[in-house]
Amino acid sequence: MQGGKYIVMVLCCLLANSLQYCTAQKRVRDSTILAKPILPKKIKKKPAILTIFKKDTGDKSTHSPQKAVLRSAVLPGWGQVYNKQTWKVPIIYAGLGITAGVFVYNLQTYNDVRFAYNARISKDTPAILQIKDYIKQIDVSGLQVYRRKFRQQIDYSALFFIVFWGLNCADATVFAHLKNFDVSDKISGNIKLGKSSIANTTGLNLQLDIHKKRPQKLVVVK
Repeated sequence: MQGGKYIVMVLCCLLANSLQYCTAQKRVRDSTILAKPILPKKIKKKPAILTIFKKDTGDKSTHSPQKAVLRSAVLPGWGQVYNKQTWKVPIIYAGLGITAGVFVYNLQTYNDVRFAYNARISKDTPAILQIKDYIKQIDVSGLQVYRRKFRQQIDYSALFFIVFWGLNCADATVFAHLKNFDVSDKISGNIKLGKSSIANTTGLNLQLDIHKKRPQKLVVVK
């Protein structure tokens, strides 16, 4: 019986020591948790963005196509000078000069032929003596044909002169519009298989994205 008592006492001592050890461990763990500081959550800072190229907000209409075409209409080549394309001015005046020269030549020849024809028809001797040398040998029928021919050439040369003047105005207008055209290197494209929301069809779609050039940005890491 005494041996059994000793065994019970030993077990009670072991149980008490175990409970005491567990309690001590729990206190140490709780004290560690309480002693650990609670750090605030890190907030990610956005990098500072510094724009080194500002977007041009100026009015691009200062280079007006209307001004260019009006100037070219008043004085050929003035619109090209306004567009800073002065190298076109000699070409314009060369074309206008050639067409104007052809018009003057046809008009002068027509007047000479008409005078000779009227002189031959009326048989006016003083007038016949005034006929130009290069058409004195042409008879009445020949003078009539030449008169009709040079009359048509006058119309054609006048038309060419007007057309060339109009081309001068059109050139000034077109290149004035191109001055305001925003040429961008931001062009992207992709090819995908599926339904196109624009064409409302299904198949192989090619999409291009053309937009204005964005201002370049410099990321400063603090």
